[in-house]
Amino acid sequence: MSRIEDTIAGFGGYHEYQRFEPVAKHSKEIRNASYKILPNTLVDSFILRAGTIIGGIYTLDSITSGEMDFLFRLSGVAGVVFESVADAVSTIKGIKEIWDPRYFEYGLDEHFGETMPLCPRNPTVFQLLLSMIPIKGAFAAFAYQHPSLGYGMAASGIQTYLHNTKAAKRMRVAKNIGDELKDLSFAGANDEELITHLDTIVAAPDLHLTKVGIKANQIPV
Repeated sequence: MSRIEDTIAGFGGYHEYQRFEPVAKHSKEIRNASYKILPNTLVDSFILRAGTIIGGIYTLDSITSGEMDFLFRLSGVAGVVFESVADAVSTIKGIKEIWDPRYFEYGLDEHFGETMPLCPRNPTVFQLLLSMIPIKGAFAAFAYQHPSLGYGMAASGIQTYLHNTKAAKRMRVAKNIGDELKDLSFAGANDEELITHLDTIVAAPDLHLTKVGIKANQIPV
C-alpha cells in the first residue's frame, strides 16, 4: 500500500524551483509541526492493525479451506480492486496538493515522499499508476486463489484512504506554514523568531487549520 506524504511532482513533470534557505533550513521543523497539528490517532492505528489482522486471518482461512466457486474467487479479486482504487484516489489527492514548487522552495522534499516499491519518490500520477499495476496485479492473482485475502485488503483499504487523505491535508498545512515563515523572514525575522512562530502555530492548531480551509471537526481520523 502506498503511503504518500509530501511528494514534489505533478501530472506531467517537475517544476523548476529555487530554495528559499531561510525557510528551507527549518523544513524538518515544518514537517514536524504539520504532524503535531494533524497527528495520527488511536483510531488510525486501530484500523491499520485491524485490517492487517483480518487480512491475515482470512488469508489463513482461505489457504486451508476446500474448493471455492468462481464467484467467490472473483469476490476476492474485487476486494483487491477496492483497495487499489482507494489507494490510488487518495494518493492522487496528495499529488494534486503538492503540484506546487513551494515544496522544493521550502525544502520539504527532503523529508517526505512516496514509499511504495517500484514508485519514484516524487512520482507523477502516471508513474504512480504504472508502479501500482505489477504490485496490485500480484495481489489480485493471489486473491483469486485465496479470495479471503481480498476481504482483508478491502478492510485495509479504508485505513489507506484515511491515511493518505490526512497526508494531503498535512501538505496543505506545511505549505501554509512555509508561507508564514517566508513572510516573517522578508519582514526581518531571525531564526529564533521563526522557531517561536512555529511553536505558536502548534499551540493553536484549530486556528491554523481554519486558515487553510480545514475544519477541525472534519479532519479524517
